[in-house]
Amino acid sequence: MSPPLPRHAAARFAPKHVGWALEGRVATVTLNRPERKNPLTFESYAELRDLFRDLVACDEIRAVVIAGAGGNFSSGADLKAMSKPSESEHVRTRMAESPNLHWKALLRDYRLSKPLIAAVEGYAVAGGTEMLQGTDIRVAITLMASLFELLNDENPTRIEHLWQKLYRAHRDIR
Repeated sequence: MSPPLPRHAAARFAPKHVGWALEGRVATVTLNRPERKNPLTFESYAELRDLFRDLVACDEIRAVVIAGAGGNFSSGADLKAMSKPSESEHVRTRMAESPNLHWKALLRDYRLSKPLIAAVEGYAVAGGTEMLQGTDIRVAITLMASLFELLNDENPTRIEHLWQKLYRAHRDIR
């Protein structure tokens, strides 16, 4: 169960394909269909767009991380599920209100006003890579522990140290 958004309205419906958690001042959004490598559907598009909007409106959140569950980021569109209209009234309404909702969810037609960091592991295909292009930073999952420290730290000296640590780790990966 996802925590309520501090000082902001909770999600308007119970998400099935996307989860989120709050650690310090960093929200982590998780594409959560690991049995299919986290494919995207009309439902996940609506869930992502609504969640992004709510997270941006929350003053307590400093940054947003997006990741995939089960060792993969996203396998792109779930073509089988998207071959027919959504059964969810909420999703059909959201798609009618915003015909380019999928582009907003994929971050092509929408940019968060907070730093958006992709924690990438495993497959990132088609719509998954489209979403990566809309993030501010894309990080291999092995670097995320240091990045979480950095985003939650208030000490300028420690922040500089962590940036150097991230730079060295990035340099070593190349």
